[in-house]
Amino acid sequence: EPSIELLLAPGEVLGQQTLVCSGRGFNPQIKWLNGLHELHTSNHGISMDTNARVAVAGQLHVAETEWKSGTVFICEVSDKSLNKVVKKEISFCSGKP
Repeated sequence: EPSIELLLAPGEVLGQQTLVCSGRGFNPQIKWLNGLHELHTSNHGISMDTNARVAVAGQLHVAETEWKSGTVFICEVSDKSLNKVVKKEISFCSGKP
């Protein structure tokens, strides 16, 4: 079963909010969505833990104006080898996933 964690990163770039999503599984893939639209991401990191589970992490940089407008962002972690998908969403209004 793939797992997912979604966090707000401390603001490092003025005028932007950074969202961080990490997923674990045998072959996890991260996808960011805004509604039905797939968003481009950056900084994918891949590692393996002692249980042979792969961990991936990806960041999404969002303009502060878009973030504060209440737009909902969705992180989706899929694992094709398990044929499973898990999702979490976050917005300014929720303040947390």
